[in-house]
Amino acid sequence: MPRMGRTWPVSSSQIDAPGKILPVLFDSASSLQVVGGTFGTNYGSTSPLSWSHTIAGNCLVVPYIAESATNPSTALTAQVGSTNMNSLSFGQYYFLNYVGINYYVYIGMLAVLNPPQGTQTVTLSWPSGIGGFLSAGSLSYFNVASFGAVATNLGPALATVTVASAPRERCVNIIGGWNNTPVGYSKNKVIGPWGPNPSERTGVIGDAAGASSVTFSRTDSDTVTGSIALALSPVLPEIPMQVPVSVMTRSRLY
Repeated sequence: MPRMGRTWPVSSSQIDAPGKILPVLFDSASSLQVVGGTFGTNYGSTSPLSWSHTIAGNCLVVPYIAESATNPSTALTAQVGSTNMNSLSFGQYYFLNYVGINYYVYIGMLAVLNPPQGTQTVTLSWPSGIGGFLSAGSLSYFNVASFGAVATNLGPALATVTVASAPRERCVNIIGGWNNTPVGYSKNKVIGPWGPNPSERTGVIGDAAGASSVTFSRTDSDTVTGSIALALSPVLPEIPMQVPVSVMTRSRLY
């Protein structure tokens, strides 16, 4: 007659193998996008800036530089397809009045999780009644769970920016300038650097792997710069519920 016999513990390794944290990975980027013309031309243009981006990843980031004769009261807005993006940082890094014309120069960064996939139209728009020059681009990434730390340096000296981060994150950066094409950029250049032609204001957009902190910088002589850095946090694996080994037994019938 069968009876309950000996028992022995089941190793926790047999019931739980914690998942691997996948790093945030670069997917694709647009080229530099510019609207507004050259100095003194179309300076008051309120036209949005639109471009195409083929997206396979689950996060889209849009860094930009905006210059206007009118001080905008709110950040610019953006859409990818029909999906609105989130403004994560926006600030003025320079003001100049020259022969009666105001020059307000701003830098900003927008992002969204789970954008529509495939070839999409990205549109960057001024607040109502505002216009001027725009320089921008878009970058997409895989394995993003959330937006991490954001760091902003509005200069006016060379705007080195350091953002808190962690391994397996990816950090995105834009450094804007005035007249000098950025040189000596410290990280991976993704869009640019670009100079005063074709864009009124110069800049570079790049990224870097996460660490305890990540610093973006440039070494040229431009004395008017601003910078933003954003950390993208990775998707964490689901960890199965741990059951104490002491209560995990198998019974053998014999």
